[in-house]
Amino acid sequence: MWFFSAISYNPKKLTQTISGLAVLALITTCATAQTYSPVALTAGSYNQAIVVPATAPLALPNCINATTGNGTALGDYSFYEQGLYNRPSLSGGNSGIPVHNTTFTNINNANMTFLMPPDYTTNNELMIDSAHTSGTFTFSPATTATNLAILCAGGGGPITVNYTVTHQLLTTETGTLNVNDWTIGGSAVAWGANGRVSSGGTYNGFSASSVNNNSPFLYANTITVSGVSPVTSITINTPGNANHANFFAVSGNAAGAAWTPISLNQNSFNVRGTVPAIIPFPVTATMDTGTNLNQINGWMSTFFESNYVRGVTGGLPPSGSTFASFTQPTHTYKMASYSGNHAILIDVNHQTANITPAFPTNCSALAFLTAGGNVGGTPMTNICIVQHTDGVQETNIFLGIDWFSGNFNGSIAFKASGRVNMSS
Repeated sequence: MWFFSAISYNPKKLTQTISGLAVLALITTCATAQTYSPVALTAGSYNQAIVVPATAPLALPNCINATTGNGTALGDYSFYEQGLYNRPSLSGGNSGIPVHNTTFTNINNANMTFLMPPDYTTNNELMIDSAHTSGTFTFSPATTATNLAILCAGGGGPITVNYTVTHQLLTTETGTLNVNDWTIGGSAVAWGANGRVSSGGTYNGFSASSVNNNSPFLYANTITVSGVSPVTSITINTPGNANHANFFAVSGNAAGAAWTPISLNQNSFNVRGTVPAIIPFPVTATMDTGTNLNQINGWMSTFFESNYVRGVTGGLPPSGSTFASFTQPTHTYKMASYSGNHAILIDVNHQTANITPAFPTNCSALAFLTAGGNVGGTPMTNICIVQHTDGVQETNIFLGIDWFSGNFNGSIAFKASGRVNMSS
């Protein structure tokens, strides 16, 4: 399979180009005295988005600063958001904890619902352990309840914490809360994540079940409170246990059977422990698997824009930027905007493509910015038909090279120095 990204050209009049390749961002350049300059293409020339933009939620491990099972040491594993392992409706697409800012029903109590933290790309849970000895869930607004259900899970083993419930009249109630380890299960289970992930992107305990009732678990631990005055906050602290208590949401019951979500102030959360999914998914195809975005072998690698991985020199040139070829500096290319389709895919499911300059352009030669996935050591042969405004057509053979091939170093236009695996 092939992706085109850009074209450079040397003058003659050109209206459409190409059939049978995959392109990242087509760039045509006018060649005058062997100089190739970028040519703008129509938006319709591009049929896929394959580059993860720098604005997308960060990849592991940069998207978290703690793990559910091991705190700030980043060992063990963490919960991840639904959609990280696979797209919704695909096998395993429901694995993970519910999507940020959505409400779900306790799987063991149809009358109890919880509202998940508003954003998993920022602090998304309240962690209590030896590094975070105290924290407060602040209700927004204060809420009247006679019972509270706290959505939580223990990491590294069970943990007992102390709590103080503060009311609007400044009265308080205290007690202890036993938080079970996330792998144990039992009658207090509110959700089964069907899998967890390490800070390095390795999945553990994954289940493809269509029902979320497998470990690791979120628990609904309940406490009784006075309903005389609305509750404003719950402060939680640890007596020094080495394990990790992870708190996500609170539900309240004032009377009757129904438990309803309580809105929490964003400042209630102190760590980024849940791995976010990229919603919406930032690509429509990958270099490894084309438009097949089903998690089938744990490997869906593709390009990313520079600065997507913070502090690392790597990735493709910024969206809409122009650069000179690494081996042929007289060839310059301009990347398309990564906010929409920006690549042209040619593979068994996309066998032809029409690449159209925004304005017919005189050129005598064309240079294509391309990369091939799963091509191997032998270049992929493609037919390229150049169409002119006077009706003349020129048919050529275009050889596409695998993005990891080391046999054609004289053709290298850009070194990305890294790729991202969209399955983790």
